Amino acid sequence: MPAAEATSPVPVTLTVRRPATDRTRRVRVTPGPLPAQPKPHVEVTLVAGSIADVRFDAFYPGVAQEALKAIADLKATTELTGIIFDLRGNRGGVADEGNKLMGAFVHDATAVSFCDADGTCDPQPVDNSTPLLHLPMVTLTDDGCASACEVFATGVKDLHLGALVGTRTAGVNSGPAHLYALNDHTSLIRLPSRRVIGANGEIIDGIGVPPDHYAPLTAADVSTGKDPALDKATAILSS
Repeated sequence: MPAAEATSPVPVTLTVRRPATDRTRRVRVTPGPLPAQPKPHVEVTLVAGSIADVRFDAFYPGVAQEALKAIADLKATTELTGIIFDLRGNRGGVADEGNKLMGAFVHDATAVSFCDADGTCDPQPVDNSTPLLHLPMVTLTDDGCASACEVFATGVKDLHLGALVGTRTAGVNSGPAHLYALNDHTSLIRLPSRRVIGANGEIIDGIGVPPDHYAPLTAADVSTGKDPALDKATAILSS
């Protein structure tokens, strides 16, 4: 079925099947204007009584400080035993935000490097100004974790900051991009001049970061309210 235009008044009938029950139902929807995107923010909930589950959908400017403040606020009322960063579907953003967040778990370390075609690399250290939390951590990933999200994921993996649980990341991490003008000055092309190399020398772009524990979220899981990755992360931090 071709995608319906948002401005089209023609209703569309969808057939929806629930894997958990194998039952189907028909739903009639009418296309309309898309709502404005909500302002990105950090969500923190308590899991298993003492584990902070931290979620945000992008590494937008200020997200690290916002996440760390939310964790600190929770620590003020709860004795935390671990932290889960749920980065499934995180579209990336500012890599320095990830470096600041990693600084809460390790200092004097390099998460990734930006390297050019000649092999000249610019190390990207974690932020030593971030106070250490001294708590174990697990990060949840999937194929929606891209760009700066993958910088964070590979840093967590290579620096042994915690386990990765879920599925392989997107593999969409070509490095910082710059604008180049065509000789006839008709157009500008945005291309990366360097690529991202992990702390262990691995390439991320086109490959992604594999999890330490494979725990995909299936349609059956969604329809029954299950979350194997979150359950695995909770088990790791509770052991």
